[in-house]
Amino acid sequence: MRRCDNPPQTTRKHHPSVACRGARFLANAATAPLPRPFASRAVSPTSPLTWKLPLARAAVLPVALGLIFSVAVAGQAAVGVADDAPDDAAIKRLVGLLGDDQFQVREQATRDLLKAGPRALQQLEDGSRNIDREVRYRCQRILTLVREMELENRLERFMNGTDSAEPPLPGWESLRKQLGESTAIKTLFRDMFRAESEFLAAAAKGGRTAADALNARVSEVQNMMQMHSSEPPIGSILAILFVAVETASDNNQATSQNIFNLCYQQSFRAAITGGPYRESVRKLLGAWIRRGEDFQAYQGIMLAMQYEMKDALPPAERLLKNANIQGHMKQYALVAIAKFGDESHIPLLESALADDKPIGTWQVNNVNINTQLRDVALASLIHVTKQDFKAYGFDRIQMTQPYLFNPITAGFADNNLRVKALDKWKTYRAQTKNKDAAPNAGAKPAP
Repeated sequence: MRRCDNPPQTTRKHHPSVACRGARFLANAATAPLPRPFASRAVSPTSPLTWKLPLARAAVLPVALGLIFSVAVAGQAAVGVADDAPDDAAIKRLVGLLGDDQFQVREQATRDLLKAGPRALQQLEDGSRNIDREVRYRCQRILTLVREMELENRLERFMNGTDSAEPPLPGWESLRKQLGESTAIKTLFRDMFRAESEFLAAAAKGGRTAADALNARVSEVQNMMQMHSSEPPIGSILAILFVAVETASDNNQATSQNIFNLCYQQSFRAAITGGPYRESVRKLLGAWIRRGEDFQAYQGIMLAMQYEMKDALPPAERLLKNANIQGHMKQYALVAIAKFGDESHIPLLESALADDKPIGTWQVNNVNINTQLRDVALASLIHVTKQDFKAYGFDRIQMTQPYLFNPITAGFADNNLRVKALDKWKTYRAQTKNKDAAPNAGAKPAP
């Protein structure tokens, strides 16, 4: 009987229940079908595929796929039907040989099936359900490699512009309408599709199907992040963000919140602050932020201020106009308008000067500072009009980035100081309005 720790022998036992297949068991464990979390389209030790594997399985993945992958890369740089590729009858015979007694025969059949490429897909599918465990696992592994390389070839044609005769890749037309077409945008889409081809294909169906696919995928991603304490590849995050923009009206709150969480991941930060994707990523995120309502609008405002994006203005304006929005969200809407807005926003900011909703209390030198929403509105007006905070009694306001100033620090120790500051603003506004009207004071009424 062959020992578990020996190199592969020339024969194998015909006992499916025998567990003593050390090396093969490890290979099977490393590459067995998994619940689909972050599916990469490139099988390599450094690809996103290893992100989805538990550490022990990721460690043996290169060994488990070593022979098959090296053959596939060296011998089949482009998956297709080679000149000496087997025909259908030969393919059926080769699938059977995957369970042969001789190890060398099984390996040669594996190489020949890889050479057959996409032509062998159907019979490999059938073989992946074979009663013989060796046949089943080898078919599954070959299927994975053939599909991965077939997709890589399709993406290469996409990048080279030689795929005009083929149907567009799912999602590409929509992305092109959003962002335009350039090498950088095509590269971005390639990486998205490489990471999330199945998800993008489902989302391309539109409607409720797309929304359901998004909700399911985001939930799956979130679970994997918690399970492995690591982040998904940037292609997955961008694909999710893209589909979120396409299905904004159908997103549930949990999905929206998890998408915003993805936008704080390190790989996303790197993509949006530098590199070839920067402008495209900012456009995608901007479109997502601008569509936000209620709590999603608040999350978008916070994210936009983090990345210095004026896309915070539309959702901030909506929050201020909504009487049912809580004060802790409105305070940051005010700050966002102060940060990105201008004097055209003065009337909107002034609309909050009568709102005495409490924001919070903090203490400085044993003095309690009480902050109300109207205090934050006044501080925002002072910033927009380029006045001095201290002239209005905001001696303790804390300027901070990326939020301009900490809203809770825009308060007063005494309500009389608040009233005095508000009166000062009214005086300033009256003076500026008079100055604006002065040049036209002597003008004749229009006929």
